[in-house]
Amino acid sequence: MSTHTDKELVSVLVATRNRAADLRKCVVSLLSSTYQPFEIIVVDQSPTLSELPTDVRLVVVQTKTVGKTSALNIALKRARGRVLAFTDDDCTVPPDWIAHGVERLRRHPDVGLIFGALTAAPHDPAVSLIPSFMPPAFEVHKGLAEAQVRAGAGANMFARRELFDAVAGFDERLGPGAIFRSCEEFDLYYRTLASGFAVVRDPDNPVVHWGVRSTTDGSGERLIRDYWFGEGAVLGKHARARHQQALKLGARTFGLELRWAVMSLARLRGTNLLRASSWAAGFIKGATMGLDATSQFFAS
Repeated sequence: MSTHTDKELVSVLVATRNRAADLRKCVVSLLSSTYQPFEIIVVDQSPTLSELPTDVRLVVVQTKTVGKTSALNIALKRARGRVLAFTDDDCTVPPDWIAHGVERLRRHPDVGLIFGALTAAPHDPAVSLIPSFMPPAFEVHKGLAEAQVRAGAGANMFARRELFDAVAGFDERLGPGAIFRSCEEFDLYYRTLASGFAVVRDPDNPVVHWGVRSTTDGSGERLIRDYWFGEGAVLGKHARARHQQALKLGARTFGLELRWAVMSLARLRGTNLLRASSWAAGFIKGATMGLDATSQFFAS
């Protein structure tokens, strides 16, 4: 596992579809990064390319593929850096975001993947939802015995190229636009631990998330159920691959979901029951779909 210097090229990877205004704001924030050198690779699945700043550090690839993970795998093939940074098209980063991520990897040579904090942009939580993630403290996870659910956000990740050489990219059946709709980062986290790399959760390098969903029309709740469905699918997949830790983690997580569902029913609210049902449906589907034994990806 290599170490890095402050002259290491960093490749920032962004997948996008039909979010022209958000994407422009994201790219502008990335171009303001203090770290050098870096490149930005945007893979755009929109019918029409977004208008973005002209900059030699920015590469835009248009594709007819569908799904975030398909786009990210394309970006991985184009990336030249040994350090890879990931954010989403509806996020903005601070100027020192790249520098902070590179420094974390330099200090922790056994770490293959870093999840940073994801903070919600200002909004009214009574009528809208913006997903966020905040690690309670700086943590290093090593080995599947330390695996947790809801371990990080794909909108704020750093990784070594060696990690993706080991795990062969993203599973394209997971993530927005794919059959399992979410949790591509959870699957990456699980496979990272299984491959022998450690994972860091870092609360000190936040990215701002602007992706708002309404809580009044049901779209916010549907997004949460998509997360639960994808999480169940990831654990179902790895349980099918005979990972005892996936079975244990799945049983513990589903037990908690059922407990919350019963408590919500006692208050005449069915929200948690729907979430538990989504989680179970994802687990069953993940455990019964075809699986490539070598890559541990869902079969095409």
